[in-house]
Amino acid sequence: MMRKLDFIVTLRDAEGLHHFDAKKMTDTVFRHIHRCLVEGKEVRIEGVGKIELKYTKPHKQINNFTGLYVKVPSKVKLKLKVFPTINNELQKLVEEDDEETHR
Repeated sequence: MMRKLDFIVTLRDAEGLHHFDAKKMTDTVFRHIHRCLVEGKEVRIEGVGKIELKYTKPHKQINNFTGLYVKVPSKVKLKLKVFPTINNELQKLVEEDDEETHR
């Protein structure tokens, strides 16, 4: 798992920044991503992928306990579509792991 602090430490060490400055920069980037998503904009991060909003329609669903229909309101979900380069690297890791498992 990678946490916000990990981003800060990586930025600090890679760029030789003070911790406070790296934290400020990281906060600014995350705040901007947050603001863009709240405004309904797609966020595209080169080398990683794009974060987009997915809207579900309101619908009816059967309650398993009562057997009656209940209304399910519309929802907004975040969806991450990773770029093919990451998918390819992950697929290679899975294939390598499969080969080691079957030896």
